[in-house]
Amino acid sequence: MLNMVKRWGLCALLLVTASVHAEQTAEVMEKDVETRMQYLVYLPDDYASTEGDYPLVLYLHGGDESGDDIDKLRTGGLPLLVEQGQEFPFIILSPQNPYTELFFPIERVKTLLDDVVERYRVDESRISVVGYSRGAYGAWMMSEQYPETFAGVVPIAGGGIARYLGRTGEDVAFWVFHGARDDVISLSESVDMVEGLKALGRDVTLTVYSDADHSDVWQRALAEPELTDWLMQRSTAEATEAQTQ
Repeated sequence: MLNMVKRWGLCALLLVTASVHAEQTAEVMEKDVETRMQYLVYLPDDYASTEGDYPLVLYLHGGDESGDDIDKLRTGGLPLLVEQGQEFPFIILSPQNPYTELFFPIERVKTLLDDVVERYRVDESRISVVGYSRGAYGAWMMSEQYPETFAGVVPIAGGGIARYLGRTGEDVAFWVFHGARDDVISLSESVDMVEGLKALGRDVTLTVYSDADHSDVWQRALAEPELTDWLMQRSTAEATEAQTQ
């Protein structure tokens, strides 16, 4: 009986520890009606015990998480992985698209990003954006509209407007994911964007999963063993230093 109690106690301790590591805070930016946006923010486990700046990953969700129920954000993508106890070495900012039928309001997202950068210890040279489905369109749009902001861009199962790719930063790296069996957003949309970037001489990688469809491609992409390191290595600082020499 005593051993059973000890085992249950150990399980409870492990569950508490996991919940601490997986904690992400729900917050609201509400400067005015036009800028109101709910979001989750995840801080690395050692954030409170250190003084340095951290890379930040802006995560833009798919259409199912849109609306005004903040807990929907916890059901997919990076927020779900955090809820499941996965730890990351970077800050994760996950805004909620308030529009259930429209793309992300990227100007509002940028206002939120600037606000979070100001309030948290963020290394501004190491900001990347990851987006899935509708959020992937948002990732493409943000890379085109704010070319100096992002060091890395990871669109998963989404497309964009290829003629605007010339607006993206010359030193930004792109890692594009898509499922060959996607019957919601055609693989050709990602291919068109990748070919456009290649024509511009950009740093771009395309990963296609032959057996993935639209609903499971994000899980495959975010489980890529090298993705976390890839995001950690992205930086605009080296490019800036090279340009000033």
